[in-house]
Amino acid sequence: MENHQLIFICGALRSGSTMLRLMLDHHPNIVNPGEFDFLFDYMYEDGSFPSTDKLLRVAKTQSHF
Repeated sequence: MENHQLIFICGALRSGSTMLRLMLDHHPNIVNPGEFDFLFDYMYEDGSFPSTDKLLRVAKTQSHF
């Protein structure tokens, strides 16, 4: 059985997050779909994010994923 773990890496503009993403892309056990600017559309008014389960449901049901 495979163990899949969902991890989000967030960073401010020009902080090195794109370089980190590009480096992680070279690891054979990491799947990186790219930058997720849409994620901020799901942020709550208090600045918090929904659970990873809800974000996974969004990713599985939205056609642009």
